[in-house]
Amino acid sequence: MVLKTKYLDVKNLIIISLCCLFQACVQHGDRTKRKYILENGTERNVKIDFYEKSNHKGSNSRSGKGIIAEGLSDDLGMDRSLFPAFFGSSDSIVVVYDNKKIQIYYLKGSLPHTSKHLLDNSSYVIESNELYRYTFTEEDYKRANDL
Repeated sequence: MVLKTKYLDVKNLIIISLCCLFQACVQHGDRTKRKYILENGTERNVKIDFYEKSNHKGSNSRSGKGIIAEGLSDDLGMDRSLFPAFFGSSDSIVVVYDNKKIQIYYLKGSLPHTSKHLLDNSSYVIESNELYRYTFTEEDYKRANDL
């Protein structure tokens, strides 16, 4: 009797696990792929360093107006909130203006962060469901901290 009960418990556990796995793999809606653009809207030199768990993942810079970096994100049809993916899955971004000023952006929940940051959809101008853009301005430069 004890052996039969253990067999049923293991069988039920396997069935529940398979159901959860199947549920996680099923698309729940249309898949949304988004492109995120970081753009320099100033004549300054803007350098961006991307980090994940304190490890430097990459850098991009631009002097003058134009695109600094592009990132992609995909919700896999799960209706989850998307966020930009730069150099993998960055959790913090350091922006340096003209080697004079600095601003650090942290993913919410990881470390202290600003209310307007580059790892949050609400900071971007939504040009379409597939294109989000953040433009660095003189105001961003003025709000940054001196080096």
